[in-house]
Parts: sequence; structure tokens; C-alpha cells
Amino acid sequence: MTKPAGFQCKQFFVAHEQCAMKVGTDSLILGSIAEPVHARRILDIGTGSGLLALMMAQKSDANCTVDAVELDERAALQAETNFTQSPWAARLCVKRADITRFEPDARYDLIISNPPYFAGHDDRTRAYETMDEQRKLARLEHGLRIEDFFRHCARLLAGEGSVYCVYPHQRHNDVATAANDAGLFVDQRWDVHNKADSLPKVSVYRLSAMASVTQIHSLTIRNEDNSYTDEFKTLCQAFYLNF
Repeated sequence: MTKPAGFQCKQFFVAHEQCAMKVGTDSLILGSIAEPVHARRILDIGTGSGLLALMMAQKSDANCTVDAVELDERAALQAETNFTQSPWAARLCVKRADITRFEPDARYDLIISNPPYFAGHDDRTRAYETMDEQRKLARLEHGLRIEDFFRHCARLLAGEGSVYCVYPHQRHNDVATAANDAGLFVDQRWDVHNKADSLPKVSVYRLSAMASVTQIHSLTIRNEDNSYTDEFKTLCQAFYLNF
């Protein structure tokens, strides 16, 4: 039987041919940065193939459960299959739902998401406007506005919990404003550069309900010869096969 298209990590395989967004570097960095220390309940918003939920299951304690919310039916079914075939099937659960209407029985210690983040008002979004509805939903913000994303994170987060997410770097002011309006604050930000002399394209954020001074870090993915940097390999070595 032919293996489906996907991405092989050290401890699990992620099939993604039924998903609008395939496994990408942004999510792998986000999941590698996120630290589910002492978390008992984790939520992945817009799980897609289930990559981030699987990464959190690998990194968390054996008594931690991971819920993965996904609106798109094909992606939800694919995530469920990926979960079933992973070492943590008993701790992973797909919830096919709209996050704006999602009502769990308890709040979460950690929320993680690679949310739809193109705002729909610049040239970068035009390519998405010509694509199918599944891909638009996954990437264009009108599917989940930044204000709504943080409002629902605040609603679903336990008092001392953390939110990890990724947005384009140029939207860092939008992130801070929308988060603050929802009662969340950026305590750490990682600006991700493809190479040392390039401007950051995305930033990874950790937020909580406690106001604090934002600590800003820098992560460079590739050296000048296009090989991966030592810092990137160290960060992602628990997941990448060749690190």
C-alpha cells in the first residue's frame, strides 16, 4: 500500500494530503518552542493535520490530554487518523467544531495554534483568494479574526496557563493590541529569520494573563551556505529525522 503524502518525524508520521495547509517550518518551530511543562490539558486550535497536537503529546507528561479543534471535515478526519496511528492515541482527541462555539468541560493549561493570519488587505493574500475554500479558511484571517482568536484563547485558558501562536512579524503590534484587549500579554517573542541578514518573516509568541515585559529572542534557520544553523537543529532535534 502506498504511503500517503506527509512528514515523518522521529516518533510519528503526519499525513497531510487532505489538509489545506501542509506540514511547514512555522508549525515545527512553534511546536518545538512551546513548553507544556506540568500541563494536564492542552488545546490545539485549528489543528489541520494534527501536527501541533502530536508534538505536544510527545513533549507532555503521560497524564496530559490534548484536544484538537478543527472545523474542516477532511482535515479533522486526517488528524484523527494521524492520532490513532501515533504512540499517544489514548491522550489525543479531535473535536470537529468552530472554536467560537466550542464549550469544553474545563479550561486548558496550554493553548497552541498556527491560526489563519493573513489580514486580507495586501498583495500576499491575492494568491489565496484564487484558491479553494478549504485553503482560504486555513490561511485568511476572515475565517478567525485576530481579535476573536485571542478573545477565545482568553475564554478557554486556565488562570496560570500559556498561549503559544505564530503570526507574520509585521503584525506584532496587531498581536499585542488584540491580545491586550482580551486580557492577555506577550511575555516572550521569537523573531524567526530565514538567514542572519534577512528580516524576520514570522514571530512566535508566548502569552499569559499576567502583564510583563516582553522578552525578545531571535532564531535563524539557515546559514549562508543554506545548511541549517546549529540553533535551529538544537531547537527541533526532537522531531526532525536528520538532526
